[in-house]
Amino acid sequence: MGYEIFDKLKFPVCVLSISGDLIFKNTVFSEIFSSDSDNENSIALDVSHPLYSEYRRQIALSYHKALSGVDTRCFAVLKGADNTQIPVEIYLYPMSLDSCLPGILAFFKRVDDRAVSFDQSVMSDPLSSDNQNLFEFSPFPIVRLNSEGEITMVSSSVERITGFPKDELFSDSSKFYEIFTAYDAERIKNSVKDVLGGLSVFKRLNDIKIVTRKNEKKYANAVFYSIMSERRIVAVEILFEDTTAISNLEKRLTSKNRENILGDMFEGLLHFFSNIMNIVMNRSQMMMQQTEKDVLLDGLKSIYDSANDGARQIKRIQDFVGETSDDEDESSEEILSLIDDAVEFSKMQFKVEERDKIRDVKISKHFFVKGVITGNIKLLREIFVSMIFRIANYIEQDGEIEVDIRQSTDYIFSVSAKKKSHGYENEYLSDIEIRRLAELAHLRVIEEESADSISIKVSIPAKMISKEAILSSKDEVHRLRDLDVLVVEDEAALREVLRELFDNTGNRVTLCVDSFSAEKEMGLQKFDLVISDYGIPGKTGLELLAEVKKLMPSAITVLFSGWNLSIKSGEDFVDLYIPKPFQLDILLREISKKFS
Repeated sequence: MGYEIFDKLKFPVCVLSISGDLIFKNTVFSEIFSSDSDNENSIALDVSHPLYSEYRRQIALSYHKALSGVDTRCFAVLKGADNTQIPVEIYLYPMSLDSCLPGILAFFKRVDDRAVSFDQSVMSDPLSSDNQNLFEFSPFPIVRLNSEGEITMVSSSVERITGFPKDELFSDSSKFYEIFTAYDAERIKNSVKDVLGGLSVFKRLNDIKIVTRKNEKKYANAVFYSIMSERRIVAVEILFEDTTAISNLEKRLTSKNRENILGDMFEGLLHFFSNIMNIVMNRSQMMMQQTEKDVLLDGLKSIYDSANDGARQIKRIQDFVGETSDDEDESSEEILSLIDDAVEFSKMQFKVEERDKIRDVKISKHFFVKGVITGNIKLLREIFVSMIFRIANYIEQDGEIEVDIRQSTDYIFSVSAKKKSHGYENEYLSDIEIRRLAELAHLRVIEEESADSISIKVSIPAKMISKEAILSSKDEVHRLRDLDVLVVEDEAALREVLRELFDNTGNRVTLCVDSFSAEKEMGLQKFDLVISDYGIPGKTGLELLAEVKKLMPSAITVLFSGWNLSIKSGEDFVDLYIPKPFQLDILLREISKKFS
């Protein structure tokens, strides 16, 4: 670099690297301080001086400040080229080049009265105007108040936390207290009074709330300490620690924890209702097979239909609130059933809004194709729901959303509405978010807007949809007879339903409530079919079925759960996963496929 310009100066100048090495010295510096025996990359302190260690400490402290971007100074006694003692004041200035710090520029001023220089460097009068330099470069906001409570010194960083320029605080000290709440202002005044009165040499206040001049909300901690001159307290300084970022983070974490707790409670509640609906559905279905009275059949069918509707709603909520990722296993579902789920889930929200007199949103469906779609079903469901909610943003009070699917070359799923307003926003359902989800699912988004209508469409590649329908529960299935069946379920009512189901079809059924009793039974006999709930006491259902496959490789294993599970880790030892709630005929059909 072009340091040669410093050779024109008549006093010593050098440049130090950030590691402390001397990378440049001007001619005057070389003449005064260098010698043949000296290390050419260092500055020689006079080691024989009695204050050598103190000078070394002061230089280290000053150099550290300079590295942090602060202009600073210190005093030291250096060894001259002729081994004489040279007392100097050293001025250190950080150098900046392209946002980096290549080194520290050091100026040396020879002084005659070393005592005065040392005092100014190390033990300067706290009331001296020279001390203002410390305030100028303090990274922490500092305010000094005299014995009358007037502001006499302020660091530049105070404006960051108060919003007031220094000059205004100097002219009117009362403005300083305006940024605090009445409670915190009183705390600060009392602390200042205690320190000035000698009742405390040090005080600390935490969680101070600040509203800046620009109406920004901030938080800070404050430290109060006394300033002494001639052995008496003449002022108090307040050093503020801006904790706004930390406080906001703590609030977000607290809020997140609350959300997690509520989310866990909600998931547990869904699991609880799922079990109840499952039991009601299964019991009513079995009773319908055992009675011939029309009145009872009608009543049981009504109970079954209601429970089935409730179970489907719970399943929709579980599917939507569960985590969605772009690496979910591919699965298949009837496209119309998938769209129905999205519509019914959306209606739940719109019914709440209608009840609360917020707005009245209706949904109409127009289906012109059918088939089975294969892909990340969770992700597709989220895309369809998000599209409906996004279009609903354009309905302020009442309106109708039209949902349809039809085929040209590819399949087009469309959600549209007449525009009446654009004043009802759901922040998490932006066009950008829908495009991101669609990209993960390999779908193309098409937006169309006119003066009075708005629509969002996704183009679903034809290869994702098959015209072959999924087998219904009415299809002929293999009859399950003469099997040794182990059922592990801690819910007594459901355990009894499963016992009756397999017992009535001519099987030998063993019931267990936990993994311990199940493992004991597995040690006594072989089973053709082992059915386990996931959340049983002891080992999980997954862990238990892994043991089953080790002991009885030919046994068919079935896992069911009311929790929203991904069972990738159990692919090798779970032959069939059935999420709750389930219908008994579907359960028998799916199990029978494994024995076919």
